[in-house]
Amino acid sequence: MSEAAKPPRPQFRNINITQIAGYRMPLAALVSIMHRVSGLFLFLMLPFILYLLDNSLLSEGTFEYLKGFASNWFVKLVVLALSWAYLHHFCAGIRHLVMDNHIGLDKDSARKSSAGSGRQHRTDDRGGVETVRSILKMANNNIGSKRLVVGAHYGMRDWLAQRATAVVMALYTVVLLVCFLTSSGFSYDGWAAMFSHQWFKMATFAAFMALFYHAWIGVRDIWMDYVKPVAVRLVLQVATILWLVVCAGWAAQILWRV
Repeated sequence: MSEAAKPPRPQFRNINITQIAGYRMPLAALVSIMHRVSGLFLFLMLPFILYLLDNSLLSEGTFEYLKGFASNWFVKLVVLALSWAYLHHFCAGIRHLVMDNHIGLDKDSARKSSAGSGRQHRTDDRGGVETVRSILKMANNNIGSKRLVVGAHYGMRDWLAQRATAVVMALYTVVLLVCFLTSSGFSYDGWAAMFSHQWFKMATFAAFMALFYHAWIGVRDIWMDYVKPVAVRLVLQVATILWLVVCAGWAAQILWRV
């Protein structure tokens, strides 16, 4: 068959934002969309989060001021939205980590995990081993002269980085909750004393660095998927890098001032 007579190959493109309302989305697709929405919201609210942390550790006076500031109904609404975004992103991320190990990939299990059901159907126990074996094989094929600069294999590093940074943030969340719940009371002295320990400063800074790199990969992918003009996408990516660099500097200044 000649080239001219060949039927055109089907093209699969990302759905435009204006087209989303016209599609009947399954629950798993809605969870995926909200995963990105919650991540972008957390990214945009990073300065507000650092502002709260900064004032809570600056002095006892600013700590008391912050308690009054947080009593405002609008601030409570923003904090509630931040709490929802973090919890949704956290739970959806755990779901992705489980599915990466070939658990819950069938239709019924995916629907249940999307709805928040904790029970998953059992799959082949070799799923995790096969995942690790595939990763090592693809990494070996991406070294030196065999390095691929295009195609799906080029994203393996970022795929691994997102999972690794997610695990770091999850562990820090558990540590923070344990320290907070075992403290004698939520006061400035107890809060500042917790951050005065060198190991806790290092753990917090590592969690922030993991958060910033995780955010860079996620937000960059959003710009690449939904912003088509190259010039606009480049401007947004540069702005994202500057945003995260400034936030990283601010986080370091807050932690080592205590």
